[in-house]
Amino acid sequence: MFEENCQVCHGANGVGEAPGDPEARDEFGFKAPALNDDAHAWHHSDQTLICFIAEGSPCNTRMVAFKKILSPDDIANLVAYLKSRWSVSSLACQGGRHMGFMAMQ
Repeated sequence: MFEENCQVCHGANGVGEAPGDPEARDEFGFKAPALNDDAHAWHHSDQTLICFIAEGSPCNTRMVAFKKILSPDDIANLVAYLKSRWSVSSLACQGGRHMGFMAMQ
């Protein structure tokens, strides 16, 4: 499902459109970010990731809404797949927990 719907922008294995440059932009907004453990996808909660996939991105008009293409279960499975590529540390700090985790560093 990732290969069919996401890989064209987010790259093989979710490396992103501009690996190593999370601030990269084009005329549409931010370039497709890394969804693996290399960028900040883990800063978002599962619900936020689900919303981005279902509704599209407010930061890049190329990130279309997939709610008419993918079922809610498919979207949840995509989030689970993304999270399977994250480190234990990123999983522990996901979403709102990351600010508390960063304060402990």
